[in-house]
Amino acid sequence: NGYDNYDVEEITKALNSCDINNCRLLLYRVSTSDTEAKLVEMLRRNGKVETQLLKNYGVSNKLSLTTKRFSQVLADVKQLAPAKEYGLVLWSHSVAWAFTRSANPDATVTRSHRLEGFGDDFGETMQIDSLADAIPDGMFHFIWGDVCYMGAIEVAYELRNDTRYFIGSPTETLSYGMPYDQNVPCFFETEANLVQACKNMYNFYNNQGGEYRSVTISMVDCSKLEQVAQVCEEISIADKVIDTRDLLCYNSSSNRFFFDFLQVYNQIANDSQYSRLCDAYNDALVYKAATPKFLNTIVIDSENFSGLSTYVMGSSTARNEMAYKQLEWYKRLYR
Repeated sequence: NGYDNYDVEEITKALNSCDINNCRLLLYRVSTSDTEAKLVEMLRRNGKVETQLLKNYGVSNKLSLTTKRFSQVLADVKQLAPAKEYGLVLWSHSVAWAFTRSANPDATVTRSHRLEGFGDDFGETMQIDSLADAIPDGMFHFIWGDVCYMGAIEVAYELRNDTRYFIGSPTETLSYGMPYDQNVPCFFETEANLVQACKNMYNFYNNQGGEYRSVTISMVDCSKLEQVAQVCEEISIADKVIDTRDLLCYNSSSNRFFFDFLQVYNQIANDSQYSRLCDAYNDALVYKAATPKFLNTIVIDSENFSGLSTYVMGSSTARNEMAYKQLEWYKRLYR
């Protein structure tokens, strides 16, 4: 709905002012009904930011979110813009690993009017496990999900072999997204200043008024998630009964299933287990922040905000449970 154009304007502003001598910014945008999917580079030439076409993929209705296309785009990036280090920012829509109905029941969509996992290209979507499969192991220094609900332990764990750092929001992300004019310079520092970029995201929304003072953000070191998974495996969530009624939930619909990660495990772990889990989790957690409320509907107690969500089996639809069982986190904890 045009918010990507605002992001491009912010990127242009950033490229006009920051040092880009050792960095490149590539942008892949899917096709619309009358335009073609393209991989472009935004660069500064003779004091002016220009867009240079690197590859045209044609009118790719419903193809951009296949594993094949996503893999091809990343392979093209590596060939056309070889680099010592890569970062990936994801746009579009997301319900993390989950499934939901389309907001437009009259839409003509091949796959049952649904939004599932990541993205939305003419109704087509990509499950998180497919996204992980499409990304070469170790390709990215960071992956930032500038989309809704990606701040989940299940998503971070699924992508753990693809990236060192993962940044996402356990709640929705407001349509405006991150402040790219502030964050692109952070990405382009000699060592990407991801913590400052997270702070920029938080401060941008925390300074808004009314319901727009709404943001949650967290950053995890994926190389340390195995320690977290190991303690969770010992706690054995599969054998526990969990009362979700008083848990902090990051989606406000009647179908509640994005619960605070540490709150869930605090309910089922003994003191020793929970202490070890907190140690492992805090070792993996690089940054977290949240406004006191999200859209004036979700109250976020800072003491109970761990930064990531998790799912509790039995708390959502059978379709969600099917999607969940495909995830590496499920296979690790419920095998």
